[in-house]
Amino acid sequence: MSDTLDSLKIISLREANWIGVNFFLRQDKNISNEIYFDERTPTKDVWSSFIKEAHKYNLRVLLKPLVVCGNDCLFIHILPENITKWFLNALSIGLELIQISNQDYTLYWKTLIRTIRSGGYSGLLTYCSIFYPLETQQIQF
Repeated sequence: MSDTLDSLKIISLREANWIGVNFFLRQDKNISNEIYFDERTPTKDVWSSFIKEAHKYNLRVLLKPLVVCGNDCLFIHILPENITKWFLNALSIGLELIQISNQDYTLYWKTLIRTIRSGGYSGLLTYCSIFYPLETQQIQF
């Protein structure tokens, strides 16, 4: 991890002001309701340390969690049996932004946005659209 943290200084010396980081979260099947960090991915505590170090160098951080579902499906196939439970589970592991593209869950996205804002986050939020322009024309927020 020290090499990663040291690279933040190099990035800042190149006059960058943002850094984006993709990382994986898992769920067992495309219909699963549980999302989790797996043993090969950094924990919430590691991400917290990384963000604090980035902020020391005046770097803003965009974390882009990618939810993968087992070996037999892609994230575009995620259709939890209980979408309410799925979103609650995602919030319980400390995510502020979940990158999943599905305009069918507008109510849940709006609730997630309200939850993030009520927790004190006032920065930018983004939505990942895979099927531009079709999907973006259907987003209601």
